[in-house]
Amino acid sequence: ASIPRSGAREFRNLAVSIDEMVIMLGQRTAASTKAIANKVETLRALLPPAAVNRINEGSRQLVETAQQASVAAVSVAGLAEIAAELSPDSRREIVNMFVDEADALANLNGLERVKMTGDGYFAVCGTQTPYLDHAQRTLTFTAQLRDALGRFGQENDLSIAMSAGIDSGTVTVGLIGDTRLVYDLWGEAVDNASMLARTAQSGEILMTKATRDRTSIDSVQVDAPGLGELEAYRVTTSNTQEAST
Repeated sequence: ASIPRSGAREFRNLAVSIDEMVIMLGQRTAASTKAIANKVETLRALLPPAAVNRINEGSRQLVETAQQASVAAVSVAGLAEIAAELSPDSRREIVNMFVDEADALANLNGLERVKMTGDGYFAVCGTQTPYLDHAQRTLTFTAQLRDALGRFGQENDLSIAMSAGIDSGTVTVGLIGDTRLVYDLWGEAVDNASMLARTAQSGEILMTKATRDRTSIDSVQVDAPGLGELEAYRVTTSNTQEAST
């Protein structure tokens, strides 16, 4: 028996509909894949690779504690004043140049940027990758960044300088928050480094005794108000290579 013309037409229409559905599903899959890839790239720009990998794997263990790590808290003096005098585009360009330089030096020395807060830049060494010389690496990073920022200010006729504080010990880093994730670090070493960065004069790098005992760089003890019983030492060498491993 032959298929009625109306039935054949319905089969053809059904076949066309199926083809259209397949094409639409393919387009949606491609769009979804692209969206996921874009999200991953955004995460990689904001977070360390190890944290991004754990997120992609669906891990909920996004907080890690390292018993042997060093924290650098960097404060950039003059950045806010310069930004206030610039257009939004110029301001963004200046900040991006600083962040790119700091990130490059951090990566070079085995540190990772954790966050920026206004004029502050925080980096840590020894959490994602353990290093026996984490304190020395952190000192090298801060000394190199200080020199690079000084050159940047001279080349662009900008009044800009940095101070830094470093402490070594137990550091916890990770993602916190349920609805809005924030990558942060905390612990006594973080608090001490922040306090030293606020205490340090322009161009100074201050470190705790815990950091000093783990390095061979020249330093002198300082007595600054507000430090309480915390022993602080000022790095006295101007040669960044003396802080390298």
